[in-house]
Amino acid sequence: MSLGLLGCTSSGSKDQPATDARAAAAKEDPAVVKVHLLGTGGPEMSIAREGISTLIDAGGQRLLFDVGRGATQNMYESRINPKNVTKVFLTHLHNDHYEGLPSLWLNPWFMLGRTEQLEVWGAARDRRDGHRHARDVRP
Repeated sequence: MSLGLLGCTSSGSKDQPATDARAAAAKEDPAVVKVHLLGTGGPEMSIAREGISTLIDAGGQRLLFDVGRGATQNMYESRINPKNVTKVFLTHLHNDHYEGLPSLWLNPWFMLGRTEQLEVWGAARDRRDGHRHARDVRP
């Protein structure tokens, strides 16, 4: 679900549709930046909140920061086409920040005809740390 918060705008959802005037203004003004909070939960399972994921609409691009559990589903519910999300930024490699990545990568490709490459960006230091932590938990 996309939520309006502290100046962020909402694209609406099945529970809170966007007004026609607000939607039209956002389409006409390229300076409008929209922030969609697709998930605000943490690593714990919750029926009220999905995993962390924030989508930024700016300058004709959709930039996704973290891809938590349920991110792709919440895009659908917010009327955002996942195939148009082409840049993903992982803030760090805790599983609650990337566990929705397979759905975002695969579903738009085989169901929606993704035509643009999905770029995934993250800090090099986190990649090394993530591998070190993975080795630490092996049996």
